Amino acid sequence: MGFNFGGMFSRRLATTPVPSSSGRPYTGTFNLTAQLDVVAKGMLINRIEKVMREYLLSSQNNEVSRSMRVDLSRMDFYLDSKKVSVPGNENASFDNFMLAASQPGFEWMQGGIPAISSFFHQGLFVDLHASIPQWSSDNGEPWIINMVSLDNHSTVNEFHLFSSGVMKIISRAKVANVIIIGNKIVLTNRNTSNIEMQLTLRLAGGKGRRCWVTDPRNHADYAVARLECEGLM
Repeated sequence: MGFNFGGMFSRRLATTPVPSSSGRPYTGTFNLTAQLDVVAKGMLINRIEKVMREYLLSSQNNEVSRSMRVDLSRMDFYLDSKKVSVPGNENASFDNFMLAASQPGFEWMQGGIPAISSFFHQGLFVDLHASIPQWSSDNGEPWIINMVSLDNHSTVNEFHLFSSGVMKIISRAKVANVIIIGNKIVLTNRNTSNIEMQLTLRLAGGKGRRCWVTDPRNHADYAVARLECEGLM
């Protein structure tokens, strides 16, 4: 189902403009790939750890974050492949999540759910994009994207947690436009432009309320985009 996040994944870096063969910049079709390698995931894990520290310092009541609670009914959340989200019903979704997390196999989560909830929601995509050094087009030219504006009506986000500790996030969406260096907006055909990604991390219970996050080196993780660009706004 779609989400309400301003329809955007965001980051801030610089890049080199990519001209089209016709001489007009940012027109035509570009197939982009980003490497979700150990460097990108290491940067992402550092950001996640910072988010957890700040949240746990500010949350003295051991509460689940509001961000995850509201996303439980907006996105598709699964525990051991069983869907816990009830579209449009925040309370039922939260109850389902907590019940599933109390089942055998999820003992490692006990006490650490508030820490996990600090990043296990759509805000993680912002940190993921900020951790990607650059995208590469199929002709080898670099794209470093500040922001991706999505079509909320054509977005699917799946958040998976497994009793093994594996966390997997899968996202598929249509793209309305992208923002590049100098805050230039590149218009795209939202009917034919899309972005897809899969991210895998491993979680483990930590001391007290902490949660440890590591990179399981899943080589099946990917981030790709097909942009049919229509020029600058």
